[in-house]
Amino acid sequence: MIVRLDADGAVVADADDCSAVHVQTTLGCDGLRAALLHTGTGSVLDGAGAEVVLDVAVLRSRAALVATDPDWAQRFDELVASSGERLTDNGLGLRVAVERPAA
Repeated sequence: MIVRLDADGAVVADADDCSAVHVQTTLGCDGLRAALLHTGTGSVLDGAGAEVVLDVAVLRSRAALVATDPDWAQRFDELVASSGERLTDNGLGLRVAVERPAA
């Protein structure tokens, strides 16, 4: 699952692929922080913007809009349950890597 994030919003791509989650963006750390706040998607975890915490409930609701696999909800729940240390202590956030395209 890919969360494509820009200054105007967040779009989930490949929602049916519940094997992993990452964020794709061209935004720098400050822009990424602002976009996550603006979209209610999550927060920046480190000062470099290499990792973010996505709100699991927001991710689920956005991904569900574009998922087509009939057992998607179960597979999403399994993804979250198997996230281990990538889940925040309260279980509401998921730590994921940020990928930026090569310049």
